[in-house]
Amino acid sequence: IGIVNPAVEFKVMKNFTVQMEAFGSFYTTDFLGTGKPFVLGSGSLEFRYYPRAAFSGFYVAPNVGFGVYKLNKGLVLRYTDEYKGDCYQHGSNVMAGITLGYQWNIDHHWSIEVAWGGGFQQSVYQGYRRDSKEDPYEMYVDRNASAEWLPLYKGGIFLGYRF
Repeated sequence: IGIVNPAVEFKVMKNFTVQMEAFGSFYTTDFLGTGKPFVLGSGSLEFRYYPRAAFSGFYVAPNVGFGVYKLNKGLVLRYTDEYKGDCYQHGSNVMAGITLGYQWNIDHHWSIEVAWGGGFQQSVYQGYRRDSKEDPYEMYVDRNASAEWLPLYKGGIFLGYRF
């Protein structure tokens, strides 16, 4: 769906790896037909523990990350009713939490991974809105901050290749 999410994972001990991940979404005006922007760039770092062996089976991983964004918070179910109309928020955030995942090795090089991560996020942003498409955006919030415990801020099904 036009979102890039490359990552690289390095073994540091028998049961431990470090993963560095980037995430990018570039929908400036219409994310999946919603008419709302979803421009986001973020990076995160995880320290993974695999009980069996690195790169195999279940893992748990504390993570930290940083992001910058221009999006309409109404895309988040919790805020759907609060951010109606033609508006967006522009800012940055930091995240810290836990990822749970499972990695299946298909062969020596290929793997499939399912992961889900959630935790705490703190953001600082400015808000902009306009009444009609002919009007310019005007700032309605000069500097605002929010902090939430999020059950999901990263996750998905990933295809991996080992060199």
